[in-house]
Amino acid sequence: MSESTLLQLYPEQKNLTLTNGELADDFLDESLVPQAGNQPLVYANLLTSLDGRIALADQSVRSGMSTPNSIRSDLDWNMFCHLQAHADVLVTHGGYLRSLASAELGNILNLAGKQSRLSAFRNRVGLGTAPRVVVLTASLDFDFSLLHQAQGSVTVLVTQTAQRSGIQKLESEGFNVVKTADQTSVSAQATMAYLKTISAKNAYLQTGPAMLHSMLSFDLLQRLYLTVDLSFVGGEVFKTLCDGTALTPPANMQLQSLYLATLADKHQQMYLSFSRQSQRIDSKNRAGN
Repeated sequence: MSESTLLQLYPEQKNLTLTNGELADDFLDESLVPQAGNQPLVYANLLTSLDGRIALADQSVRSGMSTPNSIRSDLDWNMFCHLQAHADVLVTHGGYLRSLASAELGNILNLAGKQSRLSAFRNRVGLGTAPRVVVLTASLDFDFSLLHQAQGSVTVLVTQTAQRSGIQKLESEGFNVVKTADQTSVSAQATMAYLKTISAKNAYLQTGPAMLHSMLSFDLLQRLYLTVDLSFVGGEVFKTLCDGTALTPPANMQLQSLYLATLADKHQQMYLSFSRQSQRIDSKNRAGN
């Protein structure tokens, strides 16, 4: 990791220094503080291969899908931590907690508690020790004890069909449970409505391609941070970035920054950040129509 190089290509070109595996001070150096208004800034982070795979079929894990080890890197994990360090609220889902229980994924519920540098940064900018955690779930099919690992306060958003016994158990263990008007899954609109009630400054979305699709559908995602590993991994059964019906009109994004990392083994990754355009392009008004 210490031998990795990081080159900023856009908006200007310059070499950045990596020290002891940590991110350069100006890597993705942009404010994640929302503009004036009452809507939280929502941002997401995804890792993909060059052929668009974020997960492949893997029967050795409970979910049946996992991120290929070949596209993971220490630098990408450090970027994940960097982004979470800026979060007022971390939004995740039951699927993550099920994967956490089987040790398929790293524990994102208490990053600040394990990394003093993140805690120091958060305290310096007035964000508190750790982000609040919001869990979206319809089934309540996860080990509730995992929530005690969260350093920040925990709220569980559930659907109308969530089992009453599960809700009562969560509440008996001291967790806040909010029942939404949704039936089959907690929607982007319900998530945003709750974030507004707690006056969230911003929210780091770690919920997968279905919620990303929902957030894009309703113009609720403001920032996207994307790591592209420069490799093809193939696979007949896979997940990609955005899962759902066609977005009409498309959710247009604008490139804000672009970095190229060459890792110690000469493996390369690109790091891109995007912001949502202020208005979508109406499909009826596209050039040529």
